[in-house]
Amino acid sequence: MFRIFSWLFRTIDEPIEEGSMLYMGTWNDFEVTDDYTEVKKFIFVDGQPRSEFFPDDGIEKYEPEMYRHRFIEEILESSKKSGFTLKSTEIIDPGYVDKFMSEEEKRINTLPHLNPEKWIFENVDRGQIVHYYISTLVPLNLSKELVKDIETCDKLYVSGYHPPTFFLKSIQKPFTFIGATETYYQIDEDDEEDKDNICREIIHNTKVKSMIGKYMIFDKKNKRKIQVKNFEEIQSKS
Repeated sequence: MFRIFSWLFRTIDEPIEEGSMLYMGTWNDFEVTDDYTEVKKFIFVDGQPRSEFFPDDGIEKYEPEMYRHRFIEEILESSKKSGFTLKSTEIIDPGYVDKFMSEEEKRINTLPHLNPEKWIFENVDRGQIVHYYISTLVPLNLSKELVKDIETCDKLYVSGYHPPTFFLKSIQKPFTFIGATETYYQIDEDDEEDKDNICREIIHNTKVKSMIGKYMIFDKKNKRKIQVKNFEEIQSKS
């Protein structure tokens, strides 16, 4: 009986240690900073506003129809709601779009923030900082700055999007895998275009599995952090 209650105590409402968190495909989800106030540094990555879709052939093209016009407005609104102030912006690769845009496309283009940028937000009251890499399709736009930031992370937060595995070279190990609810964790084994996927690798690659020291579920509805034994439990409970 004691061992049963001891197991429940360890796995329900489990706190997460202080440290840096990597979250790819973030969009405007600054709410994660409210849910993890004990985490002081977040690395957010998103391909928007330029595009949220990685090119099928790995080669970018000028596709203005893929541009997300409200993305900047939405992240500024969301960050403010969570108590953050935008402290600085930096264009990481100012010549990136020149590599795939024709002279005519450059002449007619009126879309801002097409090149990869790094925006820094700060919540002084909570002592939190967010490094947000926008218009950054990874690993296509993997920069030295982003690699350096990933090296500070010991947690991966997954919500709505299964990240590619490039980050495994840089993230601290063993790291904590946090799977948010309201996310589909089942893998389509026949999907040839989605092979570079951290969830797929955890299932099939024992080396990747050995890099993970802890699995956790974040219950979005009830705001609970639950430690589980493995990825299969995340699949079954999300």
